[in-house]
Amino acid sequence: MSDDGSAEKISRYAGEAMQGAAEQGQPYIDIDTPKYRGDIIAAAVCLGFALAVYFLIIPAHIYVPKAFIGTANSPAFLPKMICIVLAILSAIYLANSVLSFRRETPQGRSRASDWGIAGAMIGICMIYVGGILVLGMTIATGLCVAGTIYFFGERRYGLIAGIAILLPAILWYFFVEVAHILLPTPELQILGGTAAIEAAIAWAGPVIQAGGLA
Repeated sequence: MSDDGSAEKISRYAGEAMQGAAEQGQPYIDIDTPKYRGDIIAAAVCLGFALAVYFLIIPAHIYVPKAFIGTANSPAFLPKMICIVLAILSAIYLANSVLSFRRETPQGRSRASDWGIAGAMIGICMIYVGGILVLGMTIATGLCVAGTIYFFGERRYGLIAGIAILLPAILWYFFVEVAHILLPTPELQILGGTAAIEAAIAWAGPVIQAGGLA
């Protein structure tokens, strides 16, 4: 069977499924269709999460020496900035979703596969947070980036590896060498990963500057 025939068959099955659901009074919504009720729930959850982390989790679990209180070098500076940005964007997202929900006509329901995608992304984020504490931000970021790219269908492993290596290295260089932000110390030091990254950056920095790129 040709690829065109397979695509046509899949499209026909999808159309029949949507038509059957519509006849039952609960039409399916395509994954690209804005889902205003879901947007309201997601925005409220994100806003509540940002506020909880800022006011409860960060003060309870991040120790800030007196000399660094209120400075950009504080270990709590980056987490707080992320929470502030997330709270602002979530509030805008929530307000816009509520207005859209009131203006638009009622919508149908999402497929189970769409909920699976959302659940998988939540799982990846939770694993990422745990990975930061255990493996360190740099290694956890690389694994999370690679896993997310693979999850969404990319199978060019060279591209995945390149992004998963370069992006965490760039972030590490910015936070540590440029912004001088203290990253959390991981519980494990796998094969001296942090030391190896520091050595690579220390070697690459002068080379980049000598080449006029920095």
